[in-house]
Amino acid sequence: MAINISRLPQTVGNPTYQDSFFCITATIATKTAAFYLWLMMISLLLLMAPTVNAANKKPVAKIVKILPVNEQSVVTLDGSSSSDKGGHIVSYLWSSLDPTINLTGAFSEKASFTAPLVKKIKKYSFTLIVTDNEQASSSKAKVTITVKPVNTPPIADAGNDQSLTTAKNVILDGSASNDNADSDGSIVSYAWKQIEGPKVKLSDSKAVQPTFLSPLTLPNNALAATLKFSLIVKDDENRKSLPDVVTVTIQSEEQAALSFHSKDFTDGEIFTPGTEKLLSWIVKNTGNIDLNDVTLISGKPSGELTINTISPTKLSSWRVGEINTFAVSISATNDIGPGTHSQSWSFTYEGYKPLAFSDLTFSFTTLTNIALALESKNFIDGDILKPDTPKVLSWTVKNNSNTDLKNVTLTPIPSDTGLSVSAISPANLANWAKGQSNTFSVTVTAPTSAAAGSYSKNWTLTHDNNIALPLNDIAFNLKVEAKPSVNIESQNFTDSEVLARDTPKILTWNLQNNGNTDLKNVFITPDTDTGLLSITNISPEYIESWSQNETKTFTLTVTAPLIVAAGNHSASWKVSFENGTPVPLTDGQTLGFNLTTDILSSCTTTYTFQDWYFVQAGSTGITLINGINDAGDKVGYWSEGNLGGGFYNDISLDGPADNPQETFYLGLNATGQAIGRDIDGYFVRNGTSGTNTYINAPASVNNPTVTSLGAINDNGVVVGNYVDDNSNFYGFLFNSQTSIFTSLPAHPDAAADSTTYTGINDNGWLVGNINIINSDLANHGFVYDGTNWTTITHPNADAFFGTQVTGINNTGEIVGYYQGIDGGQHGFIYDGINKTFLNSLLDAPNGLGYTQINGINNLGQIVGSYNGGVGFVASPIPCP
Repeated sequence: MAINISRLPQTVGNPTYQDSFFCITATIATKTAAFYLWLMMISLLLLMAPTVNAANKKPVAKIVKILPVNEQSVVTLDGSSSSDKGGHIVSYLWSSLDPTINLTGAFSEKASFTAPLVKKIKKYSFTLIVTDNEQASSSKAKVTITVKPVNTPPIADAGNDQSLTTAKNVILDGSASNDNADSDGSIVSYAWKQIEGPKVKLSDSKAVQPTFLSPLTLPNNALAATLKFSLIVKDDENRKSLPDVVTVTIQSEEQAALSFHSKDFTDGEIFTPGTEKLLSWIVKNTGNIDLNDVTLISGKPSGELTINTISPTKLSSWRVGEINTFAVSISATNDIGPGTHSQSWSFTYEGYKPLAFSDLTFSFTTLTNIALALESKNFIDGDILKPDTPKVLSWTVKNNSNTDLKNVTLTPIPSDTGLSVSAISPANLANWAKGQSNTFSVTVTAPTSAAAGSYSKNWTLTHDNNIALPLNDIAFNLKVEAKPSVNIESQNFTDSEVLARDTPKILTWNLQNNGNTDLKNVFITPDTDTGLLSITNISPEYIESWSQNETKTFTLTVTAPLIVAAGNHSASWKVSFENGTPVPLTDGQTLGFNLTTDILSSCTTTYTFQDWYFVQAGSTGITLINGINDAGDKVGYWSEGNLGGGFYNDISLDGPADNPQETFYLGLNATGQAIGRDIDGYFVRNGTSGTNTYINAPASVNNPTVTSLGAINDNGVVVGNYVDDNSNFYGFLFNSQTSIFTSLPAHPDAAADSTTYTGINDNGWLVGNINIINSDLANHGFVYDGTNWTTITHPNADAFFGTQVTGINNTGEIVGYYQGIDGGQHGFIYDGINKTFLNSLLDAPNGLGYTQINGINNLGQIVGSYNGGVGFVASPIPCP
């Protein structure tokens, strides 16, 4: 069998072949089995044939344009703009047409090089070839970069500073000057100039190393002089350096010399026995050479002073012009005799050379010394001296003189101390030997009448013919103990007397300072307070000065509000002075009162009802009255057809223009301030012509999300509520005068799910409602007087709606409504003082089982609505 294999042209689009396919012709010579061999070879070749792809397009190399650069700067070649349609670039090849350029990252998308130093502007070319993922390479892309020379001036170096003596040859050296960064540049000129010091002549001011002769002598016989020279150089591109300065110090011939500068004592002065003195001398090296290995040599002392080692005794180096201080401590014993005492020191240097200096010396004179010393005493100045309690004082004194003392006398200095002081003992000593100690004593007593304060006395000592002895320590300074006290001389009331309600009573106390000290900065402050009486006009609360035995009148006004509970009410004050030190009252007296209030009579209150319509609503619209003040002003909400909004008496106070019907007024006070809400939130408004001030609980309090207002009292204090981001309810007070928020407590009942506040009176009593979890009655009212909580639950309220409290006045009358077990809604009025219902079924005559009471003023007038939209004002009929 013969097999012929030939390559046929590529068939484009055939999914079986990539480049070509083969045609195999088989010639079968003799046997049929050879045909199967031909089929096997055809199959093998088809399996090995590559897949046919469409023709690949070459990628395109592209280089980002680069602006001219400075020599020595780092330049980045950027090929990131290169592209390949139908594939992607897999390699980069950067080349420089200048073999001196060293490329970094030549096979990366971005390459870099450092621009070489150039004498003038020069251009450098670079090429880029990119290859794609099918090994197709781009044509060369080329970029040309312009490199500019940087005009860097040369650096002048005038050489190191020099120091030498007169009449010497001096060489200035500028050979270290260089052309800075210019590697192939050179310095072509030098310019030297003397700028300071005695004038000298340079051998050649344009030479690299000019010379001059130092002066033969220095001006004014100076030991040294300073010469300064500046050097400026130019390079081969005519660039000039900054000047460099070298200093040459010229000294006279070597001369070792010291001069005395100062000392801290005077020769011949008196040296007191028993004392120590530190002497010092200041000496200056005024020669023209540094002194090495300087040593102080002590001369022979004269006299009896104790002389310690002078410091320093050696100096390794003492530079020209340097000042050194030498010090020595000397002392004299108490028994040193009179006379002259002296000492001197001399100097050598370099181990043996003497220095001509004789001023390191001293000379003192000692006299006879008289000295006494207090060794001890049995008390401390400032000790407390209790009245009528004798105290023995003693002093032990030693004779530290260098001689015995004769005829020593102690004499008291006359003074009126107000204390009883006995004669000192002993008062006389015939002989007091040197070194001997003696004890002197005295007895001191403070009489009962002695005022608190400091008391002092001292004695003088003399010897021989009344010569004073140097001791002032026989003395005392004691303090008589202060016993502050205040006595209540009288008061204008008796404890437990009855205090009429709503009738101010002025209470007075006459207080006497019966202590033994004047009282300064006296404060009379509250101590205890039980009950709910109003206490005002306290005077005085501060007394700057209160003399002994002086009487002051303390006064205040106390009032029992109508709402206060019957029983005993007490309050007390405490007295303090200076830094809060308490002042006790005599015999346990109490600065305070204990008064009684009677039980108020009560009856079931009845009311006369009068319908009230907002003028625009009329009898066919809806009028909801939410609040009334003592002047009879009313606020609420009205609607008629498509109209509606808030009202203040007969004036409609619309909210935002986009939705006026969303304005509701909720309450008002005696000054005309009203609270309400509109689509923008809850607000306080001053009268009918004021602007709305919107109220939101501050973000610092439990993250409030919703704020609502409940009521405003005559003091401008608003009570409200807010809900936090966890749906918890909280109450707050907002003072509309000061804009201060105060958090209110939640109801103490652990089962209370939420506490909402709906009313506040001028006494700070608060009312509201709580929801009790798992209770037969869902809602309950409450009254909180700042201390005590009282739950209000109407006995006929049903289990779903419960009891709702809506307001309170200054007499403690509380109003609200409830859903009765009869299915109707009814109003009520509750006595917050005596904790009882004044009228448990208060319905509008035409209410048809639906009456809602929303507010009450201090005259007992109540407002609300019935049948869902008829407003009413109800006035109380007084109890018989």
